[in-house]
Amino acid sequence: MNKDTSLYGSYDYQAVEDIARFVAIPQTTSRYYETLTFDIDLIPNHAMIYLSWEHTQVAFEVETTTDVEIEQYIQNELLTGKKKASNLYAGAAEYHFYQGTNVEEAHNLADKALGID
Repeated sequence: MNKDTSLYGSYDYQAVEDIARFVAIPQTTSRYYETLTFDIDLIPNHAMIYLSWEHTQVAFEVETTTDVEIEQYIQNELLTGKKKASNLYAGAAEYHFYQGTNVEEAHNLADKALGID
């Protein structure tokens, strides 16, 4: 992956602009892909990326810090009362509900959302 999003092809490619580089080992697959296919499976805090063409597939995992960032936002911006928009509190409550985590905090956030409007 490269920082320069204006590149067309590899004509002006500069390796020093890469933000990520990794080795991925291609696998043979029994399924035939007529065109280059990109599939993304979203999994909590990461995703699996699959690039497939003909009978070849390359798969790799991309890890994120989504849960950590959301929890920091909830702690620093919502539970401190800094934010005043009810949809932010409702969204945070929904996040905990769908994650199946911290049900008591989700209830508290939902109450705050209702209290705002």
